[in-house]
Amino acid sequence: MRPRVNRFMMAIFFLCLGGFLIWSAMQRPRVFVLQSYTRDYAWTRDVDDAIRNVFNGKPYDVKYHYMDTKRHSGPEFKRIAGALARKRINEWKPDVLIAVDDNAQSLVATCYMVPETGTAASQEAQALFGKCYDDHRELAVVFAGVGAQLAEYGYIGQDNVTGILERIDIPALKRTLEIIAPEITESGLQVWAPIDDSTSGDYNQGLLEQLRTELAKTKSGITLTVRREGTFSEWQAMVKEANDKAHLLLFSNYHTVIKCRLRVVEISDANADEDDFVTYQREFPSNDRDCAVLIMRASGKSEQLTVAGFDDARKFRTVVVDDPSHELSRELEKDRPSQSKLLKLAAVSLGRTLTRVPPSELIACMEASSRIPGIGAWGFYVEDGGMLSVGVSPFEQGETAARLAVEILDHDKNPKALAVETTRQSLVYMRESLMRYHSLELPPIYEAFARATGHYYGCKDRRGDCGADISCIADIKRRQGLPTEDCADQRRCP
Repeated sequence: MRPRVNRFMMAIFFLCLGGFLIWSAMQRPRVFVLQSYTRDYAWTRDVDDAIRNVFNGKPYDVKYHYMDTKRHSGPEFKRIAGALARKRINEWKPDVLIAVDDNAQSLVATCYMVPETGTAASQEAQALFGKCYDDHRELAVVFAGVGAQLAEYGYIGQDNVTGILERIDIPALKRTLEIIAPEITESGLQVWAPIDDSTSGDYNQGLLEQLRTELAKTKSGITLTVRREGTFSEWQAMVKEANDKAHLLLFSNYHTVIKCRLRVVEISDANADEDDFVTYQREFPSNDRDCAVLIMRASGKSEQLTVAGFDDARKFRTVVVDDPSHELSRELEKDRPSQSKLLKLAAVSLGRTLTRVPPSELIACMEASSRIPGIGAWGFYVEDGGMLSVGVSPFEQGETAARLAVEILDHDKNPKALAVETTRQSLVYMRESLMRYHSLELPPIYEAFARATGHYYGCKDRRGDCGADISCIADIKRRQGLPTEDCADQRRCP
C-alpha cells in the first residue's frame, strides 16, 4: 500500500513541478530580436553577438528572426518578409521588440506605433503605421542600426520607442583621409565613393555629402565625389574611370549590386523578328549565376518597347510595352537612365529575380581591376577582402540596444525616458597584405587597435594571404574559388 502512495505522491510532485516550470517560463520577460538581414552578413552576426553578451545570465526568453532583405530587396519579397515577422510577433506577444536596421523599422516596427501620436514620413512605413498598436499596447520597441531620420518611421514623440542611430563616423574618416593623403599624393587627394542603389545607400549618401562638406572646410585639398552605381557593369566602368581620375576609393554600401547585364538596342520595328532573339540568346546566355535582359526600342518611338529575357522558370520570354506612361518608358526618356532601375522594371515584366554579386566577389573584382587603394566605412569591407576600414561598430549597436531593453525590463523604465543614442564608437579593420601592396603606413595606433579587437588580417594569418595579394591580386580570387573572367583590367603578375 505504501509504495502505491509513494508513487502517487511522486506523480503529484512531478506534475506540480512541471506546472511550476511552465508557469515560470511563461512569466519570463520576452524579447523578440528582429534582424533585417541574415547571419551570412558579418554586421548582423556581430550585432547578434553583442546582444547575446548583454543578455547572458538574464532570465529572458529571447527569439531571433531574420528577414533576409539584403539579398532579396524586391517589394514583393519585402512585403511577405514583413508580414511573416509581424505574424510571429503577434503570436508570441513579446515585451520588447529589438528591431535592427532600417527594413526592420519600415516593414515591421512602425506597425506598433501609437497612431494618434503622428505618422511616418516614408510611404512604405506610412502604410503600416499604427496598424498593430491596439493588440500590443504594452510592447516596447528598441531600434538599432537606423540610418534614416526618425521622422521616416514616425518615431518622434512616441512613448514606446527608444534606440541607437547608426551614423558613419565622419570625424574618424576625415582624420584618416587626412593621414592617408600625403602617403598617396603630394596634393589634392581625389576620393571617389561608390554607393549601390539600396535604401541604406540613400541614407548614407547624405552622410557622405556631409563628409565632403567637412573636407571642403579644411585646407587639406581633399575632394570627395559620391557615385551611385547599381549594376556590376557600372561598378566596373567606375573603377576603370577612377584609375585615371581618382587616388582612393571609399566603400560603404555595395551589397545590392545587380549582376544581371542590360542592353538597350534601337530596332526598326517594336516587334523584333526571330533573328533578334537568336542573337540575344547567343550573346546573353542565362545560367544559375547570371542573367541578362534586352530592351528593344523602336526607332523614334520610345513608348514602343520589347523586353526580352529568361524568367525564373528558365523560359525565354518577350513582353511588349506600348504604354508611354509606363515607368520603363519614362526612365528611358531620361538623359541618363539608371541601369539598375531599368533592370528592375524589366525584371518585373519578365517575372525574373535579379541576381546580385556576392559582396566578397565584388570586392575581389574591384581589387583586381583597380590600380588605386580603397578604404571602407564599415568593417565588412575588410572582411570581404578590402585593405582598411574605420567603421561603425556593430557591437556598440547591439550592446546599446540590449542595454536599453534591460533598462525597460529590469528597471521598469519608460522607453520615452531613455534618450535615443547615436554612434560613438568605431573600429579599425586592417589587412596587412594590401597595406604593404599599396605601400601605405599609418600611425601605429591603427594597427594596435585592429589587433586588440581581433580585426587585423596579418600576413602570418590564413586570412592575410600576403603572397597572393602582393604577387597578383587575381590569385586571391582563384584561391577563394571566385571567377576571374568578369573582372576587367586585372592586374598582371610581375
